Parts: sequence; structure tokens; C-alpha cells
Amino acid sequence: QMPQEREEMLDLLRYGNSALERLDASTIVALLDTAKHNINLARQSPLPDPYRGQLVFFSATQNRPNTSLTHRMWQPFIEGKIENYDLDCDHAGIMTNHCLPEIAQILIPHLAG
Repeated sequence: QMPQEREEMLDLLRYGNSALERLDASTIVALLDTAKHNINLARQSPLPDPYRGQLVFFSATQNRPNTSLTHRMWQPFIEGKIENYDLDCDHAGIMTNHCLPEIAQILIPHLAG
């Protein structure tokens, strides 16, 4: 039997506009186990050297939870400027036809330079 918190997480992922809603419970549980394992590995690994360069960051502005998880969280890992661009979408919508043209127009000058 699954622990209560895992059942709640499974319910959240299977329902409510999740990309995982079509997967069966055993597949989602396997993904959760893999994520937990990867988090534990990351905690045990040494931090890499900071990236030396500019970071172009895209922030989804719709349905954003009230959180401190912003582009500023990357600053300890970047030895350069972080340039943030707000997109009128939710997180899942960033890589859709609605946002990709805007992202492309922002990236073209950065990649050309």
C-alpha cells in the first residue's frame, strides 16, 4: 500500500490538467521514485562551477504560485547577467505555438551576436 503523501501526489498528477494524467498509476509511481532518487543523487554531488556568461530566462506569468522561485534563484550559479522575459502563459504553455514565436524573436539577437 502506498503512503498517504504518495497517494495525494498521485492524485495531483493524474488529475487537474497534468501532462501525466494519461499515465497509469504504476508508471507515475515509477516516475516519482526516479525523481526522488535523482534528487538524492543531486544532494550528494558537488556543486558545479558557476556558468560564465549571460542567461536568457523565460518566466511564465499566468497561474504562477506566490513563490520566491524566480529567475533570481539562478544567480548563485551564473557569473554574468540574467535577462528575464515574462511570457503571457502558464508553465506548461511555454513550449507551445502561442509562445514559441515570441521566444524565437527574443533569442535571435542573442544567438546572432
